[in-house]
Amino acid sequence: MDPRSDQASGYHLFLEPEGGLQAWLKQCIEIVSELHGGPTFPPHITLGRASGESDEEVIERTQALADGFSPIPLRLGELGGEDTFFRAFYIHIEAPPILPLFHQKVADVFDTHEERAYMPHLSLFYGLPTQAMRTEMAKAITYPKGEEFIASRIHVYRTEGRAEEWEKIGEFPLGSSL
Repeated sequence: MDPRSDQASGYHLFLEPEGGLQAWLKQCIEIVSELHGGPTFPPHITLGRASGESDEEVIERTQALADGFSPIPLRLGELGGEDTFFRAFYIHIEAPPILPLFHQKVADVFDTHEERAYMPHLSLFYGLPTQAMRTEMAKAITYPKGEEFIASRIHVYRTEGRAEEWEKIGEFPLGSSL
């Protein structure tokens, strides 16, 4: 996949903040998207890509994964950005070592291993901004750096096409069989 493309494919598993933090981050996404013409999308941390022959297959395998995972504490870190469409401007996520292990388990179950290292983050903008634009975005928002939250559910999205076209097809509590 071209890292500068605005197109995604397949399925993705997300961890999403909830409540007031989710609303705050959604507002941050809306502010920077309006400022620089990017898409809006739900605040999330990508746990991994998923693959399958059908929605039902992906949902069934995700349910089994969720049952074996425990809720995980996460913390909002520093702002960052890269010259790739889906990592244009984001908040680093500080997480315990178990999160990369969860990511690896997802990659193993769905056979979706990637070349680049897993780097937990919560995107605030999708696009191809310049560094000057990222600086402007950082000045336009306030976010609760250091805020901690518990990721307690896996959200399953069919991610075909642009972000505006993505569709949530399921969500499952973590550790429901523990």
